[in-house]
Amino acid sequence: MERPDARAPLAAPSAPGARSPADVTALLVELGRLVKARQFYPDRHPLLRDVFDRGFRVFEAEIRRGGPLEIEVRQGGFRLAGEVVGRGRVDDLAQDFVRRAIRRLGFDVALTQAAIERLVAVLATEPEQLAQIGGFVRALYTDPCPGIRVNEMDYSAALAQAGAARVSVADAEGTAAGVAAALAPAGFGVAGLSAGVVDGAGLAGDGAVAGALALLAGEPKPEPLGPAHELERAPLDACFEDDRASELVTLLRELDAANDDVRYRDLAREASVLAAALSDDGLDDEGYRAILVLAAHAASDERTDAVRTAAHECLRELTRGRRLDALIERACAPGEGASLRAAQTLLRIGSPAVPALLHRVEAEQDLDRRGQLFGILIAMGDATTGDLCDAMQSGERRRAGLAIRLAGEMQNGGTLDALIELLGSDDADLRREAAKALVRIGSPDAIEALASALRSPHEGMPAHAAFCLGVAGGARAFEALLATARREGGGPTLDLAREAVRALGRMGRPETVPVLAKILERRSLLRRRRLRELQLAAVAALAKLPGDASHAALAHAASHGSAAVREAAKRAASRSGPGPVDRAAPGPPAT
Repeated sequence: MERPDARAPLAAPSAPGARSPADVTALLVELGRLVKARQFYPDRHPLLRDVFDRGFRVFEAEIRRGGPLEIEVRQGGFRLAGEVVGRGRVDDLAQDFVRRAIRRLGFDVALTQAAIERLVAVLATEPEQLAQIGGFVRALYTDPCPGIRVNEMDYSAALAQAGAARVSVADAEGTAAGVAAALAPAGFGVAGLSAGVVDGAGLAGDGAVAGALALLAGEPKPEPLGPAHELERAPLDACFEDDRASELVTLLRELDAANDDVRYRDLAREASVLAAALSDDGLDDEGYRAILVLAAHAASDERTDAVRTAAHECLRELTRGRRLDALIERACAPGEGASLRAAQTLLRIGSPAVPALLHRVEAEQDLDRRGQLFGILIAMGDATTGDLCDAMQSGERRRAGLAIRLAGEMQNGGTLDALIELLGSDDADLRREAAKALVRIGSPDAIEALASALRSPHEGMPAHAAFCLGVAGGARAFEALLATARREGGGPTLDLAREAVRALGRMGRPETVPVLAKILERRSLLRRRRLRELQLAAVAALAKLPGDASHAALAHAASHGSAAVREAAKRAASRSGPGPVDRAAPGPPAT
């Protein structure tokens, strides 16, 4: 995984600039993508290498521009200097951090690509597995991890002082062996965790971290492999039950040894036809055997471009219909039956596999299987765009809703136009799901679409758009919500203003105070009840805002207006801290 310069630290930032919550959100979104990619691509996979190269460039550019970064992690999400960042877009990542007992995360100019890769590898490992080797922090810092600080102390220095043995990834042979060795320092009570053990267990290239931790959780010596795992580990050597399969094995071995591009293409086509025939006769393992060999050739850096192309074409041809369904079944089988290699093969097949995966998710009732299918689709990324848009426009409610949720999870910008169109759907549920997906995508066009939805003619949509803008945050969302809160008009307008006020309160920006204070000064005889509800929402929002101005506005409200508003203001002021609520305030804060 490492580039030649992967361990070189960043140069000091030339001109650190102001860092906004949006900048940090973009960085956290990239980190979330890296974790998802690491969970699904094998070591040394060219696509994984590209993902990490791009991801490191994002971190590199931000640290050079803005200098060191310190992020706080709380149950409700990430914070930068006390301000919430990425709400709605990286909430799942924040919960993953919380589950791993990460309270603070820092990056500085010593950061290297190797350190980012190590952080992501450990983040991609389940907390229960990490707990068996001392937790997230110890797993991270058993090898030097420059430029990354976790929680309140320098664990790297602390472990060095404690004499914890370290194995340099650069000194280990191969990425898989390096990561596995780095996760097995002296003192963990596990012997024999070496490159040979990992290879012997068939784990090299299948997620070295997960493989190493699986060994750490059990006995040092691997258990004998069953027929299914033997087939996946060595498809050219695994035994076969039918003599008809011997011809296929011989053909695949010849294919594996072929050096001539034209000869390879001919053999690959012949092997694909034979494997399909055997599979159709009920020998599913033989079809899978050929799929594994072709997938390995399609991903191999040691093969020519022509060979990789031929292998990929034959792989896609072979994985159609029932064989594709069987491959999906292997990828999402329950428990230990789930095959990482099958999932990797689906990623290699790409967009042709998406319709079948979407169909399977629609029909799947088991939550674990459904989660695995979601993960595979998310890992496919942009390859799913066309099928997701088609599903959204299909007119089938369940199918469209699934596609909308996936587009949001993937933060797939290619689905933006389809999602914006759904904001005008006659189906209220699809409108709401589309709005939530736009929050996750979070691009300027997505936020602008939500701002436009504040004027939607569909019942309930303007209020839901206000809620979503409050979750999205940012300057444009704040501007749209302020304008909505200021609007005068009839009862429906007041109802929308109430939702905008609630959203502004959740955003927690002190610039909101003058607008809320002015709302508390409004008077109306014809719309008294709805105006009172709006003013009660304004009081609740003021209680969430920092600063003396919010206290002053609450103090004034506590002695003016309706009885319900006065009482609510007194209670809110007493909960939010000391303030002048026991005497009449001279007037509202300046607006």
